[in-house]
Amino acid sequence: MNSHETSGFCAAMATVWPTFEVSTERVKILALLLRDIELSDAMIAMEVLANTYDGEFAPSIPTIMKTIRKVTEAPAERLGAEEAFGLVQQAVSRFGYYQEAAALKSLPPKAAIAAKALGWNNICMTEHDDLGTLRAHFYRTFNAVTERVKDEKFIPDARQQRIENSEIAGLINGATRSLD
Repeated sequence: MNSHETSGFCAAMATVWPTFEVSTERVKILALLLRDIELSDAMIAMEVLANTYDGEFAPSIPTIMKTIRKVTEAPAERLGAEEAFGLVQQAVSRFGYYQEAAALKSLPPKAAIAAKALGWNNICMTEHDDLGTLRAHFYRTFNAVTERVKDEKFIPDARQQRIENSEIAGLINGATRSLD
């Protein structure tokens, strides 16, 4: 959103939550924080919050951002751990031990990342008695991947690039190399 759109969004917030004060500083800060968000997505999130949020005061920026994430997620991104594990089991049945690349390619990205993290060979070779343990590990891994993807979605590309190229990243990489 640009500054003009953010100003309109703030006015709408003040209409829904009378305790929300609109000031020049608040509009500037929100314009900066919401610059990568479409106005229509923010308005839909505000509508959802108006119908579900029971706080006396206006929702915080993190609450608004979480709601925007929910309303803008593609159906594949809404995939739960249970469904993802079912898809992995289907891929094991369909592709087996030797066709790891094809199996991972057939899965939604988050499920493929989780399956690769656990090791395709380990998943395929798991005995029936150990399936519950594998399922628990997969759920935990899948949920961690889901959180990371959600967090990275709202880091603008330019900022993500600066983080990756920063001196801190260089120091971390250097420390990692020295441990090898």
